[in-house]
Amino acid sequence: MFFDKKLKVADGKYHVPGLVWIYGSSLELYAYKEWDGEKTELYYAPFHNITKGSVCLGTARDYIDKDKNDYTFKDIMRKVEAAFFRSRFTHSNDNSQINGSYSGMYEKSAKAFPEEVLVPAKINIKTLANEVFNS
Repeated sequence: MFFDKKLKVADGKYHVPGLVWIYGSSLELYAYKEWDGEKTELYYAPFHNITKGSVCLGTARDYIDKDKNDYTFKDIMRKVEAAFFRSRFTHSNDNSQINGSYSGMYEKSAKAFPEEVLVPAKINIKTLANEVFNS
């Protein structure tokens, strides 16, 4: 992961929670602690550049091909995930989407992801899927 110097977080590899990616005209990202099928409770993704699930793509756009029609769903999701983690994290849109500080979270994440930092998004995977596919 790469960070703007003003964030005072070292670039490097960090453990992350389970993630749910939603990509279309925009990118949404949620976290989960334990997969329980349609009952899986979601949490706000604990990263910079995100506000309540909505990702500010910034430099990530540079890594995503513009013509998505030439790829399978799996190809697209691999590219989106790679773009997200290759981009530079530059700002915190909403400090209320984690318990504690980002710098403390990343420090702990070097060994294992600290699930206690996750803040409930008050939605489960079934409800989110219904919102996405019925909109």
